[in-house]
Amino acid sequence: MREDEYNARKEETARRANNPQVGDYWNEMFSPICVVVKTDTTLLIRPRSSTPIAVGTITICKKTKEVDADSWTWDLSVLETMTVDAFREWLSYGSIPGYWAMCCGSRHTWVTDFLEEECHATQ
Repeated sequence: MREDEYNARKEETARRANNPQVGDYWNEMFSPICVVVKTDTTLLIRPRSSTPIAVGTITICKKTKEVDADSWTWDLSVLETMTVDAFREWLSYGSIPGYWAMCCGSRHTWVTDFLEEECHATQ
């Protein structure tokens, strides 16, 4: 990956950490970390900054399950709700700027459709 591509991905990761979207897929060296399943947030603009930051809660799935020898999927029976601040803190290095995982954008938006189907199937 070229340096400009890497820097663009880092910027996108920071934007997604500050404003998570449903379907955001987070990974570390191609290993799945989590997917954002639901957001209940409000966007605020910080003083002296044009960067919007979300406040509120999000629901994520961290657990995966094997589909076959070469495939995995999210185990959407195990979800976790946290504040956006806690999410950012979990993903950050802490003592230095940046995040230990990268966001690949909303590549897994299918999770909401799957959850809706599962919910209707159990009713």
